[in-house]
Amino acid sequence: FGEDPTLALWDPKTYYPITPPGEEPMSFEPLVFLEDTPHIESKIWAADDALKERISSQLLMLDIGAGEIACIFSDNTVRQNRLGSGIEAGNAMAALSGGTVEADNFVLGGLSVCGQNFERKPSRCIQSEELSLAKRAGGAICAKMLSGCR
Repeated sequence: FGEDPTLALWDPKTYYPITPPGEEPMSFEPLVFLEDTPHIESKIWAADDALKERISSQLLMLDIGAGEIACIFSDNTVRQNRLGSGIEAGNAMAALSGGTVEADNFVLGGLSVCGQNFERKPSRCIQSEELSLAKRAGGAICAKMLSGCR
């Protein structure tokens, strides 16, 4: 994934980071637990939205078990936010807790979480009924996005 910013999960009540001179202090965002699963507020945008005029706020599940891709989104989230420019229909399989399902590949323009931006990330779109998400969640941030984070 290159030299992207990193994302780390810390408890701000027990972790007191020392900010080195010239660096921005860490930004903390609360986790939301839905159905006993951690979710985090994030912003997403499409690859064809260079000016970031269609940024959407989404509650995304943190899925450390899905490691082959950066993010997975329901088809409803992809359609409503017009994320699927350049989508490659049905050319991938995605491993979920309930088994393997057919998925569409696309490049997410960007994801912003905890003050960090991750741009142009390979993502997958899965039919909503195949994707086991809490009703309020629009998708999942997967282990590949979190790998290398401290």
